Amino acid sequence: MGTGKGFAQLELSAKNSSKRASVIVPFAAQRFLSSAVGQWKSIEKAFPVLRKSFQATHSNADEDFPLQYRMFGQDFVVDLLDLLDITTPLCELMVLSQSVDFLHWKIVFWGQRMVFWMGAMVDNLTCTPRYKKHLQDIKNYLFQEVQLFEGWHLLSNDRMVHPDYGEEAMYTWIERSLDQSMKELKKFAMDLKASSQNRLDSGTAEVSRLLAKCFDFEKLLLALEGTRRPDSENQNAISCIKDKSSYLAMGRKDFEVWFRYIISLPHVQKKKDELHYLDVSCSDALYHRFKECLCEMFWGNLKEYGVACMQSSGKYLSEFFVSLERDKSPGIRQTFVLTLLNGKKIKAVLDESKLIEMLYTVESIYTKLGPEFMLSLDIAMASGGSEAIAESFYAIMDTQRQRCHQSNKILELRTKLDWLLPHIGNNTGNLVEGIAQKYLESHNSPMLRDPRSIRHYLIRNNQSKVIHRIKNLPPKYPYLL
Repeated sequence: MGTGKGFAQLELSAKNSSKRASVIVPFAAQRFLSSAVGQWKSIEKAFPVLRKSFQATHSNADEDFPLQYRMFGQDFVVDLLDLLDITTPLCELMVLSQSVDFLHWKIVFWGQRMVFWMGAMVDNLTCTPRYKKHLQDIKNYLFQEVQLFEGWHLLSNDRMVHPDYGEEAMYTWIERSLDQSMKELKKFAMDLKASSQNRLDSGTAEVSRLLAKCFDFEKLLLALEGTRRPDSENQNAISCIKDKSSYLAMGRKDFEVWFRYIISLPHVQKKKDELHYLDVSCSDALYHRFKECLCEMFWGNLKEYGVACMQSSGKYLSEFFVSLERDKSPGIRQTFVLTLLNGKKIKAVLDESKLIEMLYTVESIYTKLGPEFMLSLDIAMASGGSEAIAESFYAIMDTQRQRCHQSNKILELRTKLDWLLPHIGNNTGNLVEGIAQKYLESHNSPMLRDPRSIRHYLIRNNQSKVIHRIKNLPPKYPYLL
């Protein structure tokens, strides 16, 4: 039903039922399990239309026709729904980890949550969301108002010659009950969990494990659980935290290890004259300052910035909250339960990219943290990346591949050189400065003052918008210059 006559019949059935025909891809070209999930979702969504189309295409099929049991059997629907639920944690993690702004140490915390989520489903497959929603209908051999067949599995399909009726097909069947389906699904779920855990254990870099202990903002926010008095604006921020000692202690030793590595780098050594706290003895003070700043962003005088980093239903918050608690619902990203000033409780997630942006773009926060700490965060974020960055690296390798004989070593060096060199516009001496200077000099030319010029709208007191902005507006982030 993906192409040709089958899809034409599918479109006709969809039109008659006022539903959209979903193209069912016959296989996942990437051969990844997560890529097949899109195919399964299309089948779930278009199930009634698929049934109508199948009946129209195979109107003369008898009760032994095997394909109808494979497509519309009770066991197939159970497999479909539970497989979609079982693979949800893995697919969610893969989507998040392919983002361009993905922090490589997030794989540690998110991986733990994925395995825990999988384990919860292994223990109780009958309570997975999709299966639980349709359980009663499935027991009555219904799914989305489609009548289901009993679960039968075809073992063999032989041909025999009958003396009176000629050649006939002989089918060997075995019943596949709900209990049998759940038993096989549980084994699959256990294998998937074990495989995922093994991949996380063997494939996670040590630097990611280290940085997850000191720079994972979701885990740090979990340690900031607490409450604030609604009527007290001057309450000490640190007093709002439920477990102050645990929050202040977490990640200290790990940051010291990371900071020791930072100050050993050659290009950092050259900055010792400019930055006075580039010493391992200062690591504890720097990290403590960072913890205090983070606490101020959610409970203290800087709480408007912490609130702006929280998302609820896809929208950033603008109201202050008086209570922050962890939500125990499953999911790769940690969910928090916030109590607003009016007593309303909402669920929200932390946008870590927004939070990191605040660290760099809010002058009071940047000044409080200091350039030494921000340097350590710079190098941490540059120490790894997502699959999107890896794919761009492969794309550069393709541009450096030559048709003639080329050794892998030369290709590797050319790719690294191209990757590390800046854009050509930033690597041609005074090219950019020359172009800019030429533009700045041209704003007094008669052509720009002539109202008949197509560029007369740029004039502001005989100046272009660029010149006007340079002369009259202050720089956006002067403390970074």
